[in-house]
Amino acid sequence: MGLGLRVVRLMLLGWASWGAPLAEANPLEPFAHQYEASYEGLPFNARGTRSLTQRSDGRFQFESTLGALFMGVEEQSTFALDASGDPRALYYVTRQQGLGRQRERRLIFDWDQRTLTRTGDKPRKDPLSPGTFDPLNWQLALGLRLQATPPKLGAEIRLTMTDGGDPTVLRWRVAGQGPAPQGEAGSPGGEAALRLEREFKAGEDETMTLWFAEGDGTLLRMEHREGGRLLTIWLTARGTPEA
Repeated sequence: MGLGLRVVRLMLLGWASWGAPLAEANPLEPFAHQYEASYEGLPFNARGTRSLTQRSDGRFQFESTLGALFMGVEEQSTFALDASGDPRALYYVTRQQGLGRQRERRLIFDWDQRTLTRTGDKPRKDPLSPGTFDPLNWQLALGLRLQATPPKLGAEIRLTMTDGGDPTVLRWRVAGQGPAPQGEAGSPGGEAALRLEREFKAGEDETMTLWFAEGDGTLLRMEHREGGRLLTIWLTARGTPEA
């Protein structure tokens, strides 16, 4: 795999794998935050946004964008809240562009028939297990669980996610509390944070760490190292959706 394609893959993986702001209430509070991302050894930063809104039908829409000179990715998750207050995936779409390539994937969650249908990239249909999240709304589910029951150090949180293939169990360990690292180019740091580390299978050369603000639960920073290179994403501005 060429360096350019590897960078695109790692950036997209990192962007799709880090947490969103923690919910302060039920229903979820809308937000519109801005982030930047850098990949170790390359002289550019990518810019991204994350936003959550509630539609007139009561459903929620979680959107994510990331763009740099030669690549871009958009993701959108539509979901409702189930009886326990967890996000329940209904529809998910991702569009990726970079280096002359385009890809689109859609996921349709049919909870009545217990089926998951993937269209676009590598179409397939699979059984759908209760409690399965899409590539975006699992992040909100993680935040809700942290908010509902503040975890002890060393505690493990497990969530099941699918991107339309075989389900993946995401295991997060509460690794510590303390100041978040300073962002790139002198952006603010030092805010009190809860640090989570993802647990990978033995032998995997990969690490991922998230820092959540203790004050309002916003994700402050993510670090994802794979193949000896570090992808970093950090918050640059908090905001709310435009009316």
